[in-house]
Amino acid sequence: MTKTARAYIVSLAAVARWKLLGELALMIGCSASEGFGLLLILPILQAAGFDLNNQGEVNRYARVMAESLRAVGIRPTLGPLLAVWFAVVSARVLLMRWRNLGILALQQNFELALRGRLYRAIVNADWLFLCRARGADFVDALTMQISRVGEVTQNLLSFAAVAFVSFLYLGLALKLSPAMTALIGASGVLLGLASTGRTRAMHESGDELSAAFNELSAASVEQMGNLKTTKTYNAEDANSAIFIEIATRVSRMFLNITRHLEATTLWFEIGSALILCFMLYAALELLTIPHTEILILLALFIRLMPQLGRLQNYFQSFVSLLPAFAAVTELERRCVEAAEVRAAARPAPRLSNTLCLEQVSFRYPRGERLVLQDVDMAIPAGRITAIVGPSGAGKSTAADLIMGLIEPEQGRLTIDGAALERQQAYAWRERIGYVAQDTFLFHDTIRRNLKWARSDASEAEVMRALEMAAADDFVLRMPQGLDTVAGDRGALLSQGERQRIALARALLRRPTLLVLDEAFNSLDAENEQRIWRAIERLRGEVTIVLIAHRFATVRSADVIYVLEDGKVVESGEWTALYANENGRLRTLYEAQKVLA
Repeated sequence: MTKTARAYIVSLAAVARWKLLGELALMIGCSASEGFGLLLILPILQAAGFDLNNQGEVNRYARVMAESLRAVGIRPTLGPLLAVWFAVVSARVLLMRWRNLGILALQQNFELALRGRLYRAIVNADWLFLCRARGADFVDALTMQISRVGEVTQNLLSFAAVAFVSFLYLGLALKLSPAMTALIGASGVLLGLASTGRTRAMHESGDELSAAFNELSAASVEQMGNLKTTKTYNAEDANSAIFIEIATRVSRMFLNITRHLEATTLWFEIGSALILCFMLYAALELLTIPHTEILILLALFIRLMPQLGRLQNYFQSFVSLLPAFAAVTELERRCVEAAEVRAAARPAPRLSNTLCLEQVSFRYPRGERLVLQDVDMAIPAGRITAIVGPSGAGKSTAADLIMGLIEPEQGRLTIDGAALERQQAYAWRERIGYVAQDTFLFHDTIRRNLKWARSDASEAEVMRALEMAAADDFVLRMPQGLDTVAGDRGALLSQGERQRIALARALLRRPTLLVLDEAFNSLDAENEQRIWRAIERLRGEVTIVLIAHRFATVRSADVIYVLEDGKVVESGEWTALYANENGRLRTLYEAQKVLA
């Protein structure tokens, strides 16, 4: 816990050092104004007719304050003293307002910095790391956990603010009566020690709550993403039961943390009342302290004890929220360790002749079998190359290797004879357009969805990309044209329209290589043919790799590779492969015809 708290404070200081120093200055200003206001009460009492001549330390402070006011030209009579006191209180209220707004701004700045840092770490991580991770973990960390970290900031700074005031009260009390203050301090230490067990319990509850929030985020993401299937299977009640069970666990943990806080407050309040009773008895019966001094001490301690209670609550809340910071920083650390190398030692080679997979083998981490084994492929520039085969044959893995998202376990990827190095993979993908089976569109306009791929594209280039993808006709027919909102994940467009927008977006990048990964699997025959005609117009201009297990759109490919169990079992043109009655392509095609 101590190590996490230290790391948190270091991170906060690194993000907002000057703002933090400004807040500390405001806290000191608030404490100083409160102390000055308290000390002003003594000359005010004297000016109002109270006799403080035989009141020990009280009388001395009253004289010092009166002399200080005379030195700056203020007569220590009732009217001017009340005016000064009012000005001091008003200044304190103003400083507190600035302090509270500053705490909120510091909290938001820290949350923003953490979110930006974590998001960059996630998106810059290696693709294999992202594949192994659960997307809901990222969503939970970026939203709920970082919001809890913001509460850590608020609790820490509020703790510091209350601590300044508490030390001021203790200092004044110590000057008035060291013996009484020592008794009160010893009792306060005992109260603090009594709550040590609850502080540990709060930290453990905070750990459990972070884990429960993670589960709740995962359930939310998974179930919201499968609402159509849920309704189709009439599984609403079953899913609701799962979600409510997790939400109930989160609610129970919140209550558990609140119960610990309230129990601490309860015992602290009871203990404070007992301490004040003991203080009065000792002052009146044992220490024979002057009555005016007792009243001032009593006023100080009545104000001090709630401050100490707030300190305890802020500290315990800080402890219970620290696990959220630990969870966020741990996830960020793992992402940074898995970061993809982006700085290229030299630009990625340009594809002008052939892209080759040479004796490539690959298995996923902790995988028992090779997904690809000794694969050789030659992809000619400006041509259409199809990679076909049954599900699980390794087609998409081959596409990931071609795009530089993953590295071969053995063998290499070469472009015009030059091996693609790890440091060049990021630069290589700048020259790639990609269209997947599950089209990803933002809940935004068609124009912004297109320009997401290339923000500097002109209107003419956008329209040209739509035309090349055979999408200009339906886009221009829409009431708002390019400013039509696509809906959540493109829900307001048909599947064929979404695919053509995705193809236009890929073409807007002016790619050297266009990868179509099962891009036609969800399309009807008419839309499939429409998009295929658009792709065939690119022959000679763009190198196209088509990943498919359906054969209707691969007949026109210049070369076809048939994958099965991670191996290339056949390759060549459609006519030659289909002519082989015992060939794997012929077998797969005939089986597909039977199922059609």
